Amino acid sequence: MTRRVGSYLVPLLLYSAFAAVVYLVQGPEPELNIDHVAYFKLADGIRAGHPDGAYWRDFDALHSYAILIAYGTDLTGSHIASLKLLLAAMTVVYLIAFERLAFLFTGSRPLAVLFSLLSALFVSFGASFWGMTDFTASLHRTLVVPFFVVILWLFLRRLDSPWRYASYPVLVALSLLHLSTYYLLLVLLAFEAIDFLILRRCKLDRRLLFFAAGLAATVVARQLVAMSGLGFTNFVENTFWQAWGGEGKLRADEVWALELYAFPWRNLPLPLPTVANLVLSYGVIFALSVAAAIATRRRGGWNRLDRVMLAFAAAVVCASYGIQTLLWGLRHFVPIYPINFEEIRSINFIMIPSLYFVSRLVAMLWREGAWRQRVVAAAVVFAFALQPVLVLRALPRSWREAAIERLTRAGVLREDDTLRILYARQYLGLATEGPRFYYSAKHLLAWLDANAGPNDRVLTDRNEVTLAGIPVVGPFQNVAMLSVAEASRREWKRQLDEVRTALASHDVAELRRVAKTLDATLVVVPWPEAGALYQDASFSVLRVE
Repeated sequence: MTRRVGSYLVPLLLYSAFAAVVYLVQGPEPELNIDHVAYFKLADGIRAGHPDGAYWRDFDALHSYAILIAYGTDLTGSHIASLKLLLAAMTVVYLIAFERLAFLFTGSRPLAVLFSLLSALFVSFGASFWGMTDFTASLHRTLVVPFFVVILWLFLRRLDSPWRYASYPVLVALSLLHLSTYYLLLVLLAFEAIDFLILRRCKLDRRLLFFAAGLAATVVARQLVAMSGLGFTNFVENTFWQAWGGEGKLRADEVWALELYAFPWRNLPLPLPTVANLVLSYGVIFALSVAAAIATRRRGGWNRLDRVMLAFAAAVVCASYGIQTLLWGLRHFVPIYPINFEEIRSINFIMIPSLYFVSRLVAMLWREGAWRQRVVAAAVVFAFALQPVLVLRALPRSWREAAIERLTRAGVLREDDTLRILYARQYLGLATEGPRFYYSAKHLLAWLDANAGPNDRVLTDRNEVTLAGIPVVGPFQNVAMLSVAEASRREWKRQLDEVRTALASHDVAELRRVAKTLDATLVVVPWPEAGALYQDASFSVLRVE
């Protein structure tokens, strides 16, 4: 009995310690990105709308995480502390769930615990460094990730069970927590196609009936969620239909130009920063995974689960890049519009087969018992853990600064693109000195809250200024609520370029002229300016007469 309790208690203590270490290492001011600012803004709106504290009344698929932040902020008094606590709690739950999946891979409880910790090792602020965009994505730490892991565990554990198709409607129902459930659904549908065509060799069997039943249940679940008024399951369909027909829509070529300008990371061809991030964050793990798959075959051949995980890896790639590859080819010949619900984020699921094959190899080497094999197993684990980004951050600061300068000079990073330069600096560990995203603007935000009038409108390129609760013109984040073919996207791009150019000139007279044309009454500049209404070490606020 004592041994059984210990087998559960010891991993729980390890997972809790892991989450606690991450919480402490992050410190009071961990690096943030634009997504966190969006969550802060939602949480502020929820708290303001419910002074009685009944934040749950705003529950829907877009506000679930912000509601938790709102409740946490009542407890901690800080959005930052609330997010850190949520991350710690979700990390522990995730690790508990992943241990079951890792045990299925290895058949060993100690190895399952080890690879669970490895799978969550690269934790930034609410994100994992399993790379795919030119900044850290937030998929790995969403509320539904533990559910993803449990669904995949059940799916892989009972490959012949008709209940595996229940995953489809369950994922639609879970979209009430986060729309990323559609990413896993897309992967599972791609896997079913590969399974039927390659693994089952187009065999007509009862699984086809179960698959059809699963799809029918998915349609019913989608309709029920839509009828509830709490979900946004029609978001996926709207990303396709909103671009077609209607007055005031942009031409297809103009839409593509704006799409590639604003969101290069989620379209093909992948831009160089995205490719570099993929290589730096996943390249070593990919090489280890391929080597492990080859070694597994040589040491006795692939079993059924091995083949299933290879098919799953192929399904992840197809789900992530299939749609965009098709659009990339078609858009040169037909006036097709972008179809993008950021399905490229699905590439994060490639970590499941990667962890599977690496853990299989480590388990085989360790069980062979010879010291040489165990040394190799330890080396594989060490190589998995030592990511290239950690090596880059260990380089002298002057080298990393020079790298940013050269990338900017070569045009890989645009000097006026403050958002992506911010992410590049965070990635290289250069964001802790000088003006910092959000933190340097906190006093500015407090001043704007206290002094800006109801008719004021701020001109700036800083996305965090949107937290001040007054209209802001110029930041990148304004594109978030615009559909892909909406004519106002053209105006957003014009304003963005005009504001960036004026700020880059450091010409106060030009800034005031631009502000007048955009009906702005206040200008925020990232430098000290004589005669400013407000000034601190990072920003000044100018009045437009």
